[in-house]
Amino acid sequence: GNSSLAESARTLRPLSLEVARPTYGPEALMPLLRRCDYVFFSQEFMAGNQESLLGKDEPVVVDKEEWKQKDAIRCLRALRKKMG
Repeated sequence: GNSSLAESARTLRPLSLEVARPTYGPEALMPLLRRCDYVFFSQEFMAGNQESLLGKDEPVVVDKEEWKQKDAIRCLRALRKKMG
């Protein structure tokens, strides 16, 4: 019954995903991202999708140090907002 289903859910391992290349955009990955417990994004993916996440009016940052400190966090927040 329901107790065996709840027990099975507790024994499942968390699902994680590493997104390394910007081959697919955030919208295409959204169904998969929603199923994951943890997602790791490469800088290449975030930088490649910066415009779709932040909008066309946002400047694209080339300096890696500035990217790490500012735009990566903004991109992650925008992605989280799109996920709902």
